[in-house]
Amino acid sequence: MDKNNTERDPLWAVAQERVQSKLHIYSFIVLNAVLWLIWLCNNLWKKAYDRSFYWEFPWPLYVMLMWGSILFLRYIKLYSKYGKNAVAEEYTKLKKTEEYKKIQKTVEKDISDQKVP
Repeated sequence: MDKNNTERDPLWAVAQERVQSKLHIYSFIVLNAVLWLIWLCNNLWKKAYDRSFYWEFPWPLYVMLMWGSILFLRYIKLYSKYGKNAVAEEYTKLKKTEEYKKIQKTVEKDISDQKVP
């Protein structure tokens, strides 16, 4: 396929977005693992040197929930029926039903014309 044609192709754009989405998921997993490791090491270090130790609130949870919700919304946009092409698909569906109604009216008209001599 020609490079210019692939850049204009809507499927190419969707494929590109899906690949970027997968890269975001990989970075989400790696960076959240690093943040949880930092939190754990910090708490273990404090436990080793502080007798009145208490576990701190898991602050990586904030990052994980916010970033995870953004990734979830992106997933819905790219992979579900409510995504980018939902409007075009709904329009096509409505157009088909409108055409179906026109065809049905034409057929009914033809049938009624045939009955009347």
